[in-house]
Amino acid sequence: MRHRRACRIDRWRGVSILTSDCETYGHGDEHAEARFRCDRAVRPRHRAGRVTKLLPVVILFALLAGIGLLFFRPPAPPICHTCPLYPVERSGRWGYVDSTGRFVFRPTFESARRFHEGLAAVEIAGSWGYVDKAGRMAVPVMFREAHDFSDGVARVAVALPYGSEPGEELFATRYGFVDFSGRIVIGAEFTDAGDFGDGLAPVEFGDEWGYIDRDGMLAIQPDFVAAGEFADGLASVLAGGAWYGSYFRNYHGGKWGFIDVSGAIVIEPQFDYVYRFSEGLAPVRSDGRWRYIDQTGATVLEPDVHWAHGFSDGLAPVRVQTRWGYIDREGDFVVEPQFRYAESHTEGLAWVWTDSTAGYIDRQGTMVREYPR
Repeated sequence: MRHRRACRIDRWRGVSILTSDCETYGHGDEHAEARFRCDRAVRPRHRAGRVTKLLPVVILFALLAGIGLLFFRPPAPPICHTCPLYPVERSGRWGYVDSTGRFVFRPTFESARRFHEGLAAVEIAGSWGYVDKAGRMAVPVMFREAHDFSDGVARVAVALPYGSEPGEELFATRYGFVDFSGRIVIGAEFTDAGDFGDGLAPVEFGDEWGYIDRDGMLAIQPDFVAAGEFADGLASVLAGGAWYGSYFRNYHGGKWGFIDVSGAIVIEPQFDYVYRFSEGLAPVRSDGRWRYIDQTGATVLEPDVHWAHGFSDGLAPVRVQTRWGYIDREGDFVVEPQFRYAESHTEGLAWVWTDSTAGYIDRQGTMVREYPR
C-alpha cells in the first residue's frame, strides 16, 4: 500500500521550510519509518511560520530606525568660534583649513582673506562678501571690494554709476563701512579709505586725507597728502609731495611722520617709507636703510635688510636680497631668509611661498602645512 504525502524540503538561510507535501511509500514498519522521516521534515514548518510572522515586525523596526537616523540625528559638535582658520589656495581656488590642516571650507572662493572679528572676506564671481566660521554667508557677496573687520566695522567699496558712453555705463568706486550684518553704517562717499583703528579711520576728501570717527563725523581735518591707519595710538601721515597713478598709487616727494588721535604731530615727517605700529614698533625707511622705531621716534632696531614689515607674534618678516626670513625683537634671525615671500604670523602661523610650494610655517620656521603651487 502506498501512502502519499507530498512534501519537499527547501533550505533558506539554514532553516528548513516546507514548500509542498512529501511522498511516503510502504506498509507497516516501512510506512512508520517513512512517516517519521516525513514528520521530521514537516516540523520546520512551524519555525518557518514564526519567522514569516516576524518579518513585518523586523521590516517595521528597520523603517523606524532609518527614519530616526534621518530626522533625529545627534547634534553636530559645536562650532569653535575662537579656533583659528587659515585661507589656503588649491588649483586657483581658496578655502579654509583648521590648525590640523583639515579643510573646513573646500576651495571654492576666487579669493579669501583671513578671519578678523569672526568674519572673513571672500570673493565669488567677481564680488565680495563675508563668511563666518560655520561656513555661512554672513554678508552676501555684493561689494566691489571687502576688507577686514576692525572695531566692529569693515571697509567696503561699491560701484556707483555716474554716466555712460556709447555702449558702456560708467561707474565710480566709492568706499564706506558696514557692520557684521552687512548694513551700511557709514555711507559710501569717499574716493578712498583705510580701516578703523583706535576709533578712527583715514578717508580721502578729494585730494586730501583726514580721519572720521565711528559715526562718520570728521574727527581730524583733511590736511595730509596721504594717511595711514591708527595702531598703538599713532598713525602715519604724508606731508608734502603728491600721489600719482590710478589703481596702484605711489607718491613723489614729501616725508612721512606720525600723529596721535588728536591730529597732533608726534613724530616729525622725516621718513621715505613707513608701516604702521604693531607691538610697539614701526618699520621705517630713510636714506635707503630700514629700522624700527618706538612711539617716541627713537631707533630700537636697525637690521641689515632690504625690506621690513611690522612685528606680529614677536616676529617680523624681512627680506635680504630676494629671500624672506623672520627676525625677533632683538634683531636676530629666528628663521633664516629662504622664502620667495613671507607674511606676518597670525595665531601662531605665517603664510610663505617657496620656489615650488606654499604653506604655513610655525614660529620656528617649520613647514606645518604645505601645498603645491
